[in-house]
Amino acid sequence: LARTRQPKIALTVFSPVAGVVTERLVTAGQYVNEGASLFSVSPLSSIWVEAELYENEIGRALVGTPAVVTSEAYPGKEFHGRIAFVDSVVNPETRTVKVRIDLPNPGALLKPEMFVRVALKGRKAPVLAIPEGAVVITGERALAWIETAPGTFEPRRISVGRRGEGFCEVLSGLS
Repeated sequence: LARTRQPKIALTVFSPVAGVVTERLVTAGQYVNEGASLFSVSPLSSIWVEAELYENEIGRALVGTPAVVTSEAYPGKEFHGRIAFVDSVVNPETRTVKVRIDLPNPGALLKPEMFVRVALKGRKAPVLAIPEGAVVITGERALAWIETAPGTFEPRRISVGRRGEGFCEVLSGLS
């Protein structure tokens, strides 16, 4: 404009980063101010996956915990990343905590706003577990029936931990 004194109708703008346009903030013919954001450009070679964990899973979600992400779009393909952030507030409506997983995305296969499944990979330690059906929860306490003599059973107060795959972890009360 300073050199030719003629306004340009079309102007090419180059992004300072490589990636994919994920949001357009302007329309053709719109006036823009200096420094205004025109587009959001996301490099998809590395992405964030946001997951929500239930309260009973928070203890397994530490920064640095390995995570495996799968998508129905790519059956049998696993994407490996690590937890980078754990929110400090529980959502009171869903009783969940948000976590962010940093994930390499070779080939930019995963796209923004896709649904994925997340499995956290923690240290496996042997635990005492009993079938969920063997635990009677009465509101304030949990009981398991143990055989003290052939045909004789008595209730034992136990403390239960994590549950999964039809089993309850026993924290105390049984050995």
